[in-house]
Amino acid sequence: MTKGLAFLVCMLIEGAVAALLGILLSRRFNLSRFGAAVRCGAAAVIGTAATNPAIWAEFSRLERWTGTWWGAAALSEAGVVLVETLFCAAALRGHWRWSLVISIIVNAVAFGAGVLSPAGLPRPA
Repeated sequence: MTKGLAFLVCMLIEGAVAALLGILLSRRFNLSRFGAAVRCGAAAVIGTAATNPAIWAEFSRLERWTGTWWGAAALSEAGVVLVETLFCAAALRGHWRWSLVISIIVNAVAFGAGVLSPAGLPRPA
């Protein structure tokens, strides 16, 4: 799978999962189901658009620093979750804990889908 296709698939997965979580948690945010879905989905897509290019640009450096692909993946996903939490918290008017939960779930689903897909995640040649 090319990086471009992986990027689009990741945005689709994260946006859809975040929107679903927004619907399920809309009462906690004191928002309509539609409003919570749009806010969570948009935050996930924008956060992914901000973090994926940065991670791909520095992934090989992280891999050298950690010594393994899995170490670099774990470190980069932790950073991605923290940054995307900021986008989600902004969209949800400061619901920090729920934003962190949403970010963890959304990124875990997208990463798991990438690992389990037949094409796999993009790896260095």
